[in-house]
Amino acid sequence: MKTRELIQGLAAGAIGVTLASGAFAIDSMSMSHQRDTNAPLGTSAQGALTARVVKLGPGSKYLNVYRNEIVTIVNGEKAFTWKFDTLGEPSFGLAKIAPRDFGADHVHVYVSLDPIDKSW
Repeated sequence: MKTRELIQGLAAGAIGVTLASGAFAIDSMSMSHQRDTNAPLGTSAQGALTARVVKLGPGSKYLNVYRNEIVTIVNGEKAFTWKFDTLGEPSFGLAKIAPRDFGADHVHVYVSLDPIDKSW
């Protein structure tokens, strides 16, 4: 009888440890894949991944991009690279994603569907 109780206790303990470690793994995964605060507007990207470079000028008023496109945006001597993996935002002010001193207050971004998305 004591052997049976011991086996049941060990089995219950093993199940508890398995469930606890699974919950920890799920929590760790969700934490490591959180997006930054600009997530609905896309994410910062490395310049080496750039699909194209757009140079803004003093008269620039808008920027057309595709969803999921990686663009390096240049304004004078300043530049940054952005992946427009937007979450439903069709347009927004470039100043929302640009570095503070970038000087993009006058430019509006229009995001079109990724051409691959249009095919279905």
